[in-house]
Amino acid sequence: MNYKGSERRRASRVEKNVPIKIKEVNFDSVSETRNLSSSGIYCRLDKYIAPMEKVVMILLVPRLKESSPGKDRCKKVECEGTIVRTELVNDPIEGDYYNVAIFFSEIKKADKSYIEKYVKRHLEEK
Repeated sequence: MNYKGSERRRASRVEKNVPIKIKEVNFDSVSETRNLSSSGIYCRLDKYIAPMEKVVMILLVPRLKESSPGKDRCKKVECEGTIVRTELVNDPIEGDYYNVAIFFSEIKKADKSYIEKYVKRHLEEK
């Protein structure tokens, strides 16, 4: 595959804060994405998780259409991921934290498609 410029990602991504819960053998965390694509997420965590570790995630992706009263406003996406990058951030005010990139290793086709549509809609709004 030929890449132009420094962008090598195959899937478009959007900077959106989507609530997530991440579970690893020794770690559970609630956070939110900093950006999202149909192939993975980038988020902030308070604990180190080593690259190549497997995690289970639950994302609450906002619905594409306005929900009727009483309906869920978010689509719950449950999937598995692999940590591909963990970067320590030393913040003198907030304390240390980690920026983490996670690749979706197991995700239902319908959920992946939904995330693709969500990202596309928000990119078109810009």
